[in-house]
Amino acid sequence: MKKINSKKLLDLMLASGKDVGEVAKATGLSASLLSSAIRHGRQCYFSTISKLAKFFNVSPHEIIED
Repeated sequence: MKKINSKKLLDLMLASGKDVGEVAKATGLSASLLSSAIRHGRQCYFSTISKLAKFFNVSPHEIIED
């Protein structure tokens, strides 16, 4: 499991104009998981990170906390 960079995820959402609900629906992830990732930079499976990266068209490594 890897920790999501919450600031980067929020920046990607703001830049795309998508809210938590829209990202959740498009990626098949729960809105509560996304909200938690934004607030706390939660630990997620790489498959979750990959779904987010694919949606935002970035490398998965761009949204993982260093």
